[in-house]
Amino acid sequence: MPKNKKYVIISDAPPRVGLAWENSLQESMGICHTIAKAYEIAKFLGGITKPDLKYRKVLDLIKKNGAVTVKQSSGIGHSATIITVKIY
Repeated sequence: MPKNKKYVIISDAPPRVGLAWENSLQESMGICHTIAKAYEIAKFLGGITKPDLKYRKVLDLIKKNGAVTVKQSSGIGHSATIITVKIY
């Protein structure tokens, strides 16, 4: 990945009770330098234990489309989206 691009992870996990919306937003997002780390963090932030997509498939989709959503394989639960972004 070029130095002017990073991976942003956005989770749709519900906010914890008692958190301000600002803190809730901070806890549901992350930035990574590599797709391997982004995949790991997406599973963590989304609370995904059995992802529907394996790492290699995520790698192919992110190269092709620039974004991918990882969900729980059962279809029930949360998801996390990984997006390639440009740093300005």
